[in-house]
Amino acid sequence: MAAGTSGVVIAGSLLAVQAQTRPLGFAAQAVTVQMSESVCRLSRTSVKIGNVRFKSMNFGRRARSFSIARRHTPFVRPGGTRALTVSFGRSGRYRYVCAARGRPLSRRTGFLRVVAPSAPDRVITAVGDHTSSATDPEDIAVKNAVLRINPVAHLGIGDFQYDNIGTILGGYDKIWGPRPKGLYPIIYPTAGPTHDVTSCTDARYQNYWGRPAMKIYSFDLGSWHIISLPSAAVRYRCDVAGITTALKADLASSRKRCTLAFMQEPYWTRPTGKHTRENGVKPWVQALYDANADVLLQASNHDYQRFAPQNMSDRPDPARGLHAFVVGTGGISLYPFTGTAPNVEASNDRTYGVLKMVLHANGYDFEFVPVAGGTFTDSGSGTCH
Repeated sequence: MAAGTSGVVIAGSLLAVQAQTRPLGFAAQAVTVQMSESVCRLSRTSVKIGNVRFKSMNFGRRARSFSIARRHTPFVRPGGTRALTVSFGRSGRYRYVCAARGRPLSRRTGFLRVVAPSAPDRVITAVGDHTSSATDPEDIAVKNAVLRINPVAHLGIGDFQYDNIGTILGGYDKIWGPRPKGLYPIIYPTAGPTHDVTSCTDARYQNYWGRPAMKIYSFDLGSWHIISLPSAAVRYRCDVAGITTALKADLASSRKRCTLAFMQEPYWTRPTGKHTRENGVKPWVQALYDANADVLLQASNHDYQRFAPQNMSDRPDPARGLHAFVVGTGGISLYPFTGTAPNVEASNDRTYGVLKMVLHANGYDFEFVPVAGGTFTDSGSGTCH
């Protein structure tokens, strides 16, 4: 016991450490440490602890102070114990002292080592190119495949209907919603899909989805940073250079280990009678490659394709190449291939389905899940750069 009239013993012990996040992990991770035996165990007198301070000793940086709010302050009787809980923004070694009414109760200090748990795996799905009919059996089957997977987030890779956003209420909204119910709480639509806008100023996409059509947006999911790009900006010549600048700034500000981007028009694709490579998005793909992004999801061609990780010269690059997919199998009629492309590892133009991805802290698993009755599938894994 420390000398003095307070009769305080520093006796902290680590009970549990857990991640505290908002739904889908969009908030920065905090580490919660629960200490039993009370950080301050009173052996002689009854003292109401007014504050407990924690000073960070992480990475040789300047110390920070952490305090437990007064509403969490326990009243500890002589010889009693009480658990305290406090959240830390990072892992590390922390020193704590006890104080009553702002004054230290002892000269002794205790130490806690806080280790953040690994981010939990997150299951997502992705698909694009749907119909304008509320009764289309293929579109309904794709939605049901997503329901069976039960993802925490679904990336809608655009063309939610044909041929303009005005028809979305007659098809996609009824099958996947109706908005805001159904799957809508977990759907993240790609920015500016080709058939969902008709000009740079078309406001119908924003009125429906609640976000500007021609601006990128991004969010974090566990260890992953996910970016949506408005490829229709290329078709309608809507400030492509400004979008490139915004993308580079977004990539530079991310502190996540893994990066995934999704957009409607494909840069890497096998040709069909409708679509070949969209060279207008090359500056965005270049920015992703330069920033060591990991995965690129595309649609527009109504089929499924997977490419080996490759560089901007279309050469295999397993060390830091982008792993590109085309997932345009959302229900609209499929396009037969008319040719091949470098680095294609799997492709199919006869099966509707959805891409399932399991996002790990340092990598991912992927699987093309066909609709009920479908036989084609494709699966594998990758590691983040």
